[in-house]
Amino acid sequence: MRERRDIQILRGIAIVLVLLFHWQTPFLTNGFLGVDVFFVISGYWMAKLYGKGTRWDFYRARIDRLLPAYAVTVLGVLIASAWRVIPVESRQLSEQAMASAIFIPNAHFWGQNSYFDKAAFNPLLNLWSLGVEAQFYLLVPLVYPLLERRRVLTLIMAGLSFILCIGMQAISPKTAFFLMPFRGWEFFIGAWIAWNGADVRAAGGRLDVLQWVLLFLLVGSVMSVPIRTEDRSLLYGHPSLSAAWICLLTAAIIQFGMPRVLEKAWLGRALATVGDYSYSIYLVHFPLIVLWNYSAFGGTVLGVNGAVNFAGVAVATAMLSYCLYHWVEKEKTGLLKTGGMRATMVVSMLCAAPMVTFVTDFQWSPREHNIFAAWTDRSEYRCGKLFRIANPLADVCPITDGNAHRKVLLLGNSHADSIKSSFVRVAERNGVGVYFSTYNEPLVDPSVDAGKVLEGARRLGIDAIVIHFNNVYTYVPYVDAIDHLINSALSVGMSVSIIAPIPVYEVHIPRAIYEAESLGVMKKFGVSRRVHNEMTREFQVFVEKYRDRHLIVVDPADVLCPKDSDCLHSDSMKKPYYFDSNHLTRTGAALLEPLLDRLLKDVVAAR
Repeated sequence: MRERRDIQILRGIAIVLVLLFHWQTPFLTNGFLGVDVFFVISGYWMAKLYGKGTRWDFYRARIDRLLPAYAVTVLGVLIASAWRVIPVESRQLSEQAMASAIFIPNAHFWGQNSYFDKAAFNPLLNLWSLGVEAQFYLLVPLVYPLLERRRVLTLIMAGLSFILCIGMQAISPKTAFFLMPFRGWEFFIGAWIAWNGADVRAAGGRLDVLQWVLLFLLVGSVMSVPIRTEDRSLLYGHPSLSAAWICLLTAAIIQFGMPRVLEKAWLGRALATVGDYSYSIYLVHFPLIVLWNYSAFGGTVLGVNGAVNFAGVAVATAMLSYCLYHWVEKEKTGLLKTGGMRATMVVSMLCAAPMVTFVTDFQWSPREHNIFAAWTDRSEYRCGKLFRIANPLADVCPITDGNAHRKVLLLGNSHADSIKSSFVRVAERNGVGVYFSTYNEPLVDPSVDAGKVLEGARRLGIDAIVIHFNNVYTYVPYVDAIDHLINSALSVGMSVSIIAPIPVYEVHIPRAIYEAESLGVMKKFGVSRRVHNEMTREFQVFVEKYRDRHLIVVDPADVLCPKDSDCLHSDSMKKPYYFDSNHLTRTGAALLEPLLDRLLKDVVAAR
């Protein structure tokens, strides 16, 4: 097939956008849109390539194209991490590698929070997009033959996928972001251009002006469109209309080509060369940045601080990409593309992943393992992995037996989530059913304001509302919303309780304990009851006005902050009560069970 330098230039632009985003260049906060550009290009090339052999020839060619460099990258990251990464993060990496070995990394990362949440250690996070591509390739031989000569049907497929995407984006942005069915429309746009776009690139004249306009629109849009990455907005969420605009511009550039002046200039030639290397660059750049910035409990740290680090990361990226491209991706003898070697690569990834965890575990003492366990010693998934998809319109979810005689709504943000397990245990002992908000930011999220919370609570027959947030009482919209909910609930005879904010720290608790225990970095990081009371003064002022209105208030500091000493942050075996600076582990939340038991007994008695 005749090479198209203009598409290689477009690839080069896309990978530069992604690189600058992961290097956290200030003026390019939307560089992740480069992946949307790649999806359109991939859809285009699959339409051009498919049909030049059998279905199995197509699959074999895709495996040969993707697998060798992909497997080498995964194995390289595992080996590089074996003697550097703490066990809890080694396990995270192992899970990513095993999911990547069977080309479902996007499904694995979907099980976490979102692409933009960097709390977990995810050096293979960039592979999510290759999972989407691989899963789409499975459909190509089944779908493309039906669409190739049916222009309208191609548009219908793209439209249906896009409608699914924006519908899911309004419910679960991370689902629309990570899962292939909600990204298929981007590939179909590229395929439609391949089948239906006339080649007008040689027309010249005014076409040059259009080519420049399209190119500047693409780059300018990526730099200026105000995308809110985890927003449910149809216009500014992602992926939604903003991504569709980028994809349509990409398709138009593929259709009309690049300005000939640019193709011949040194910049165009350089971008085309970068485009040639784009797959290898994409594979190596992200794990390199994450490992370069690695620190225990640091999560996924992107960006490059300082000129020396920037130069080091840039040179290392160039060298590793060059080696991967020439020695693996374009390996001349074909040894890496034999059937036996393909199977060996997959098996190697599957075996190496748990082996790295096994090796890592032996380097640490039991007390250190207690510290590391803080990451997994926590509640996850507010309502379960699939509840939001199965119940897209639900504002609350039942997390105990829904047939209990007394029903309580636990309302709050991530702090309520962190005590959820203990709250449920105590509720079940008291014969109380518990419902929980499906939203991370109830009351201030327009989708679930105070009026809707109360309406939903009455519909479900809720007897009492228990509110637990962090110290949001300095934030006027929260104060007004909580105040409105309390007054409305009390006015209709519904019991209301508030769990005060827990003590918070300026340091990441497991990391601080680890540094003190293992590295000998001794520094005071405790919080006293007096300091905690000063930090929550606005909360005390807020609840004071309800003193005579039967509002039940309990304070976790009564348990977590013994008198005349610092607040508790770990037990005698260094098992942390916090998994970061302000969220309780299940171990920490278990300390609150006597307090929660008194609260629920008061709630039942008040009814």
